[in-house]
Amino acid sequence: LLVFQPVTRAGLTCAITGGALGGVFADVDVKADSSKYAEMTAAGLTLALLGVDYLTDGGVFDRIYSNGTQTVIGLVLMLFLFLLGKTGEHRGRTHSFIYMGLTSLAFTLIYGEMAAAFAIEYLSHLAADLVNMKPEKLLFPSQKGYCLNLCHSDRLANELCFTLSVSLSA
Repeated sequence: LLVFQPVTRAGLTCAITGGALGGVFADVDVKADSSKYAEMTAAGLTLALLGVDYLTDGGVFDRIYSNGTQTVIGLVLMLFLFLLGKTGEHRGRTHSFIYMGLTSLAFTLIYGEMAAAFAIEYLSHLAADLVNMKPEKLLFPSQKGYCLNLCHSDRLANELCFTLSVSLSA
């Protein structure tokens, strides 16, 4: 919201929805139950915003629906990337620039106006994880991982970061 400063309901829907999905999509590879909370929150927020947009004729839902084949291609690509991400190790391929680029491309095909918010939040997720002690494979398929070894992410750190980010976006 700070970057885009939307002035229309459609712009606000794009910024919040794209950002929420971009912030959690990198962690589709997490197997722990605690990560499901963020995924469910982003999914619920997305459905709620698109529902309100549809009911109030905000235009976002109609635009996604009217894109036809392009939207279908984007959704199929996003589903493929989601399933591919679920099969990998944490901070593996989903924490790479190539995966971020491909998911951003899929999002562009689905609804281009949300893609920038998605990509910015995805990149901020990668940057935030870089300070951890567990390396990210930013240059996947290279197996070399990168990290700054400044902290260890645990449940408390994750919950504090999640609460802070939701507070800042509210």
